[in-house]
Amino acid sequence: MKFKTAITKIEDGKESVRGLKFENLMREHTFTEVIYLILKGELPSEIHRKMFDAVLVSVIDHGAGTASAMNARISASARNPMHASVAAGLLGLGERHGTVIEQAMHFFYTNKGNEDIAYLLKEMKAKKEFVMGYGHKIFKDKDPRAHVLLSVAKELGL
Repeated sequence: MKFKTAITKIEDGKESVRGLKFENLMREHTFTEVIYLILKGELPSEIHRKMFDAVLVSVIDHGAGTASAMNARISASARNPMHASVAAGLLGLGERHGTVIEQAMHFFYTNKGNEDIAYLLKEMKAKKEFVMGYGHKIFKDKDPRAHVLLSVAKELGL
């Protein structure tokens, strides 16, 4: 079987990711390094790996209490097969959990050329409108994750 994309290649029982043997990646690199390779097309430097590790850890702060995780766990507790439970979890993603970053991206692209973004944000705040996916429901003044990520970036010289 042949399967080939710009990222992976599977041919004659041999797999590679971005031109590197998959078996070697499994033996010699971390999950973070391989995800970085897939996304960026190169293995990260030690500095970039540490930063990307911090970013990945920052997005798991909700643990098992999210709608998608709960859906998957409830489905699994009913002895559904793993693939059905994972699908149930995916169905828990929506505009307020898991995909909200798309709405933030849309806002930023739409307002890319806006010379007075501060004014727009003040107007939105007065109308009790929010930039979906930006900020946090619980952390009002300062998101501690952002503080840590900026601190790690500074420590790493990024």
